[in-house]
Parts: sequence; structure tokens; C-alpha cells
Amino acid sequence: MVHELLHFSVPNHGKLWKSLMRAHLGEYELLESRMKQAAHNNLLEIKV
Repeated sequence: MVHELLHFSVPNHGKLWKSLMRAHLGEYELLESRMKQAAHNNLLEIKV
């Protein structure tokens, strides 16, 4: 949600956007990685 809301002020994923993401979510890269892994695991479960 924060990702999309920031796009109202910053149209790209440049340094400013990344800085604001860190200000709001801390280490957002780690959170993003965990979300992608969880989504991947869910897709694997669905295929089985």
C-alpha cells in the first residue's frame, strides 16, 4: 500500500522513492523479498 501511495508524489522507483520507502517501512527490501518468497511458495502449493 505504501508503495502505491508514494507514487502520488514520486512517479518512479529512484533514490527519492527508495528513501521514502525506507522512512516508512524500514528495510522494505527484506519485506519485499519475503512477500515474493511467500507468493512463490503459495503458487507451488497450488500446482501440486
